[in-house]
Amino acid sequence: MRGAIFAMAQVALMGCSGESPRQATGPGSETSGVSARVVDAGGVGVAGVSVRLVAVDRKWQEKMSKGDASVLDRRTTDAQGWVRFEVAGQSHVALELEDSLRCARGEVDLSGSRSAELRAAPGGRLRIAAKVGAQSVRSVALAGTGYAGAENLDGTWSFSGVASGDYAAIALTDSGMAFLGRLSVASGAALDTTMVADVDSVLLEDFAFAPIKNRYGWLLGAGWWYTTTDKIYGGASTATPGDPAGALVACPYGNCLSVAFSIDQTASERFALVGMDIDHPYDPKGPRSPLADFSKVDRVRFGASGAGEVQFQIHYRNADGTTLACHHAVVLQSAWKLQEVVLSSMVCDTGPVAGRRAVGMTWVAVADAQFNLGPVTLLGAGPRSVFPELQLGGAP
Repeated sequence: MRGAIFAMAQVALMGCSGESPRQATGPGSETSGVSARVVDAGGVGVAGVSVRLVAVDRKWQEKMSKGDASVLDRRTTDAQGWVRFEVAGQSHVALELEDSLRCARGEVDLSGSRSAELRAAPGGRLRIAAKVGAQSVRSVALAGTGYAGAENLDGTWSFSGVASGDYAAIALTDSGMAFLGRLSVASGAALDTTMVADVDSVLLEDFAFAPIKNRYGWLLGAGWWYTTTDKIYGGASTATPGDPAGALVACPYGNCLSVAFSIDQTASERFALVGMDIDHPYDPKGPRSPLADFSKVDRVRFGASGAGEVQFQIHYRNADGTTLACHHAVVLQSAWKLQEVVLSSMVCDTGPVAGRRAVGMTWVAVADAQFNLGPVTLLGAGPRSVFPELQLGGAP
């Protein structure tokens, strides 16, 4: 059953600057381009403002790790507020308004809509004190955006004109990228914060933001959470809520995930699960990830409570492309308990794992259970060991 669950899970996944922009020529209708209209608070088109086209997800990470600019193009809105970009080979892009007084941001999935509305509003301001162990910070940016910080005399980094929203902050050092954490920016507001990067361990998830994507997924364009059940084989088991974002609850750890599993005992392949792809791109047509390297990870830690039992599983991909799962039983109790699973003690479907290239994690129930999950941490290795793409120049 575990192999079937893993195969099914894979199917389920299936700033304001001054460069001179070019003038737009209206919304257009060609399927290869992206159009946007910039409007003010009253919905009236804004003419003559610069809009930038920005790479996001793995494309953003690839460019940043190689020292390339994440901004793909800049153009100026026409008399009606329209701007149009020609886009080739991008599955996901962002549009950001660049103006000294007004800012806006929107993301476009090119597999669906190819137009967006950018509603101009006062930009927020950030000041970040970034700490990455003993390493010197060369620059600070917001992942998947064109927003980059300016260094202050005291070593902090300032951002102005940031559109309201949730962001992941990263630092570039001499050896690569470091994930600092996530933050929320309010329109017209100022935020002053200190952010410390993981160095010796990896906090994969703290459930601090929706949509739920593991913390490094915000940087790598990967790491999606999902639920699924035996309904794909004709069973009737359920996971409630069915959307992990709807399962967020307050808990002793700050934020946790709470899911009820109701199992159809008549189903031949009975199961319900909640899981996370650790380092796997959402776009099945995109470039294959090098996968998370667990060769130096010795334990996985997470908080758990509830009733019943779940199987904690780590899914690996071998060099020949085959996959297997290693698992560990967790008996749930009403009181929260911090679980530490030693990887060497886990039982694997077909024996030892070659290479420990991890694709994802799942928590699986085969009988009714109430499962509450707290923050998930990898111990024994730092982020750049686990995620090769965080190294300067990307994965070898």
